[in-house]
Amino acid sequence: MKKVIIYLFIITFWGLVGCAKHSEDSLENVNFQILVDETGTENIVIPDPDDKEVNKKVVLPYLETLNDKEELSVVDLSFCGFKNAKIIGYDIGNITSSQTSLIHVQYNFSVDFRDKIKMTEAKEKQVLGNCLALLVSVEVEGDLNDIYVVVLDYLNRKKYISKTIVEDYGDWLPKIYISDVTNDGLDDIIITNYMNLRNTGMVCEILRIHNDLLNSIFKSEEINEEEDTITRRSFFTGRLQDNYKVVIEASAVKYKKSISLLDIGYKAKDLEIDRKQNNSFHENSFSSQMFENKKIAKNVNKTLYISPLDDEEGVQVIKRSNMESVMRLMYLIYMPNRIDFIGKAYAYMNYDSITDSMQMTSAFVDFAESEESP
Repeated sequence: MKKVIIYLFIITFWGLVGCAKHSEDSLENVNFQILVDETGTENIVIPDPDDKEVNKKVVLPYLETLNDKEELSVVDLSFCGFKNAKIIGYDIGNITSSQTSLIHVQYNFSVDFRDKIKMTEAKEKQVLGNCLALLVSVEVEGDLNDIYVVVLDYLNRKKYISKTIVEDYGDWLPKIYISDVTNDGLDDIIITNYMNLRNTGMVCEILRIHNDLLNSIFKSEEINEEEDTITRRSFFTGRLQDNYKVVIEASAVKYKKSISLLDIGYKAKDLEIDRKQNNSFHENSFSSQMFENKKIAKNVNKTLYISPLDDEEGVQVIKRSNMESVMRLMYLIYMPNRIDFIGKAYAYMNYDSITDSMQMTSAFVDFAESEESP
């Protein structure tokens, strides 16, 4: 899977598991060693946070170069309720508490593989964090798998589990990222994956721990399991207007922007239906000829197509100058024929403590020059 671009002007750590000195109610001097294994010779080991053994070793698979998901090892996570699970993603952060500690991490690379990586990845390192966030695939039936987010808090001997809307299919792996999008000083968990195939859009869910619960604060889709339906959240609507105009709106923030297609490179003759050639929109849905004498022609679908979250830049976390984070969602805008790309729509999201969710606070549309323009 192509990497989803997330702009984080803070340090993030992938492929690690956290440990910290226990608080007054915990055991003292609990040590954690983390081994990230690329060779496939190590058994994956995920300790139970409630296990009172002092010295524990965590072994995680190296996922960055995985070509076949069948190579993933089955892991016994009985303490989470999963006997036959596969670890498909992980990250570390200060998810339940701002208290942190240094964590010793070691990589186990095969001899042939060492030449393919950065030398910094081949060395031992110390990182900061206190919780491990796992992305776990659990087989339901046949080739179907449910995806769970599992947060292991080794500092306080707690675990948090939540099923996510993101699915596990295709040859690629879903992605997990850690970032403080709520600006409360604690890290939140961002999960993304393709909707079904490459270049068809992206699904995203964001979770956080609050009041000792792992809650979802944003979903790009709402799933009704009883009715077996999926409703994609859409913050923007768009339509054609007479005189070759298009208008984009985001009602949640009372945003509206209109522009003439002529101003972004289209030519009037390419937008006008040629009756001599009997070329009306309903007869050729791929055509951009949707107007007649500058007015929208009959039988033309006036609704612009707003894509799902973009595969590459659909979810971005941006650090502002005041050091607070804002989440930016990006959608592609097409003419009603779903072929002619005309711009990008951006929804800026901030956390609302009253609803315990990410809410749209502002919008921006960037119209693109037509490829047909000289």
